Amino acid sequence: MLCVHFIPFVLFFRLAGASLVVPGVNYWWHGIPANISREAFNTLLGQDQWTFRIAHYAPWLFNWWMTQKWFPSLSMMAGNMAVFCDPDLEILKELSKKPSVGQEKIRQQGMYESLFRDIVIAYGNWEFGPLDLTNPLPENEGSVHIWQGYDDKIIPRMFTEAAAVLGVGVLLWAFQAIRPPPPKICGSKGGPKVTSPRIKLSDGRHLAYEVRGVPKENAKYKVIVVHGFDSSKHIYLPLSQELIDELGIFIVTYDRAGYGDSDPNPKRSVKSEAYDVEELADQMQLEKCFHRNQNSSSCFQTIVRRLAGAALIVPAINFWWPSFPSELCESEYKKQPKKDQWKLRIAHYVPGLLYWWMTLKWFPSCSIMARDPIIFNKRDFEILKKMLQVPNPNEHKIRQQGEFESLFKDLMVGFGSWEFDPMELENPFPHNEGAVQLWQGREDKLVPVELQRFVAKKLPWIKYHEVPDGGHLIVHDNGLCESIFKALLLKQKPTVM
Repeated sequence: MLCVHFIPFVLFFRLAGASLVVPGVNYWWHGIPANISREAFNTLLGQDQWTFRIAHYAPWLFNWWMTQKWFPSLSMMAGNMAVFCDPDLEILKELSKKPSVGQEKIRQQGMYESLFRDIVIAYGNWEFGPLDLTNPLPENEGSVHIWQGYDDKIIPRMFTEAAAVLGVGVLLWAFQAIRPPPPKICGSKGGPKVTSPRIKLSDGRHLAYEVRGVPKENAKYKVIVVHGFDSSKHIYLPLSQELIDELGIFIVTYDRAGYGDSDPNPKRSVKSEAYDVEELADQMQLEKCFHRNQNSSSCFQTIVRRLAGAALIVPAINFWWPSFPSELCESEYKKQPKKDQWKLRIAHYVPGLLYWWMTLKWFPSCSIMARDPIIFNKRDFEILKKMLQVPNPNEHKIRQQGEFESLFKDLMVGFGSWEFDPMELENPFPHNEGAVQLWQGREDKLVPVELQRFVAKKLPWIKYHEVPDGGHLIVHDNGLCESIFKALLLKQKPTVM
């Protein structure tokens, strides 16, 4: 197994192709993120952790460690069944029925020269970094494959997932040459024309916006609407003119960084999204405003002083928020379509490879971008049918600056490592001067309802509304959209669900 790693490096001229079948992975290879390596290492049995530490840091003690009787050493050599998953045990059962010819010859020259040296070499200091290897078959005259068991307990799963998408060993060459194209910035040479009013932010970027409703000077309520994934300031909001006039609502929608006519933000993060909202409110002279967000809960951490209330409609959930129980997260994560599971893994562990993954033609990468019907429930389809009857001449502008700066960066920010834990947020309205509401469809196939319920329980100051037959598109339902605005502005109990 070990020599397979060396073959492409020293004998590349002899290869017609290669398959690496559950290859050993060294936890000390440079290039693998330390947090992933540490997390994977900690899933090993304690005796195996010590075995690999000694092989790496003190190989001269390895023979003593493997032959001493006081402490258990390597679980696999000791026949510990805990290192095998159920499919492995079934295979072992079948193998035990067949005669094993020559088994005694494996270690006949001594365990040190066979097994122990294998471990010392594999987990020692390598003379090269496998993640730095170049393609041994640059003219596509052959290919290299990695095969890995999803439930392998010897090579921890999260480590091999990260290793696979990092391109452990010979696969790294495929990623090095792939970089996202530069954005087509609005107003620049060769870029789209600027067709919307824009404000200039403190960092020099421009933010495009649109206003709706009654004139600002006559408004009783001022609302900033933040659009979600693959949308824009032209978001469809089925509010009747009668309701807008009756309540005196002034609405500001805007293109988030990289969407529509707004400049991309090369330093885009969870907090930068919130700061953009704050600067927009400042320049639009909105002293106290309501916030309707379909993206995330980032604003509470940074712009509390500006909020009069907030409604989060099916906000994105990050499976890696630290307060989530691992069992609950894993259960809900596995309910996601396989292609979306891979997309989320890459966005979280190796965001630098997301552009490559999302533009692959070999595998489906994202169900929401493909408008896959599996992500919608019955009510969603009814809403979509109504939305298709409303002209949307600006839809082509959503991604006009490039999918990387809009959609892919959304995934990288939303599912990356956050600077804070949303479930440790404090109530922004401790004296009940406002309220935060969370709306979730019970049948939402994109945002797991079980995780949203957990968030609501952890933050009891959030008013949680669950729509029994609702999917992901509840904000675009005529009756529900008006109920959301009434609950937010008038603090009314929802009458339409």
